[in-house]
Amino acid sequence: MRKFFLICLMALICTLTGSYVLADQPGGADPLLGTWENVNPDTGGLVLAEFYMVGDQLMIQVWGACVPEYCDWGEASVILYSTSVADSQAKWGTAEYDQVPAYRRLGIMYNAYEDMVTIYTYSEMTDQRYNYRMTDEFVRSLQYLQ
Repeated sequence: MRKFFLICLMALICTLTGSYVLADQPGGADPLLGTWENVNPDTGGLVLAEFYMVGDQLMIQVWGACVPEYCDWGEASVILYSTSVADSQAKWGTAEYDQVPAYRRLGIMYNAYEDMVTIYTYSEMTDQRYNYRMTDEFVRSLQYLQ
C-alpha cells in the first residue's frame, strides 16, 4: 500500500510541476544528410536544401529562387516523425522559419525507394498577399558536394 501511495504521489508531483520525461525523436536522419537540389531548374520555390547534424539535432538550411542570387533562408531545427509510437525510423519531418512578412512551415518527406526528398512549403503571409503552398522535389546534389 505504501509503495502504491508513493508512486501516485510521484505521478501527482510530476503532473503539477510539468516534469515529464520526453520521448526521443525517431531515428533515420542519416539518409537525409547532405545537399539536395530541386529537380525543376525553373522552380519559383526552393532550389537547394542541406541537411546536417548539430550534436543530436537534425538541421536544415534552404535557399529560395531569388534573382540574381539564391536567397539563404538560414537554418532551422527539423523535428522527425515516424508512422507510429512504436516505429523508431523517421519517415517525415517538419521545420519552421519565421521570416517577416511570412511565417513558413516545411513538411519534409524522404522517399527511400527513389532517394528523393519532397518539401512542402506552407507560407502564412502577414502583409496584403495571400497564404500559399508550394511543393518542391529534390535529388542528391553532385555539384555542391564537398
